[in-house]
Amino acid sequence: MTNQTTLRVLSGLVLLGGVAACNADDITKVNNNPNSPTNAPAGAVFTNAVISGVGRFLGWAYNGRGAALVVQHLAQTQYPDEDQYKRIDASSTSGYFNNPYTGELEDLQKVIDAGTTDKRPAIYGPALAFQQLIFEYITDTFGDIPYSEALKGDAADGALLPKYDPQKDVYNGMMTALLRSQRKIP
Repeated sequence: MTNQTTLRVLSGLVLLGGVAACNADDITKVNNNPNSPTNAPAGAVFTNAVISGVGRFLGWAYNGRGAALVVQHLAQTQYPDEDQYKRIDASSTSGYFNNPYTGELEDLQKVIDAGTTDKRPAIYGPALAFQQLIFEYITDTFGDIPYSEALKGDAADGALLPKYDPQKDVYNGMMTALLRSQRKIP
């Protein structure tokens, strides 16, 4: 009986000594990858967002087929699936609705935040203008979209399911954002 008690006491002391010897700062440093930075230069993020946005909304897929077929400006005779709304489903349209929010709009918001924090209008101005252009393409295509609560999911009080704003409010919000940024520029 005394051997078991002695063994338990020694095991407890070894465990207690091991916990006391650990430094929490050193343990968490193991998870930091020095080759994977958490911040990127605003210029590189802006360039990536512009390339993605221009490729998505100014290419043939959107201008030539995507939006024009949705609103029936064009018709097709050889492949009439789009005219009959057979290929206008979530998998076909998510590239123009969901993906900009998690792609270029989010990147542009990070550039706007960095430029505003550093008080550099040459950084946040073009990003804000291009971000509003992307919102304009999305609302022109889909009507009511998340705008006023969009891109705030990372904030402490941000909405993970933002409300859909009426299209007229989106247009007013875009103009307000652009005019407000113009007043900030010295």
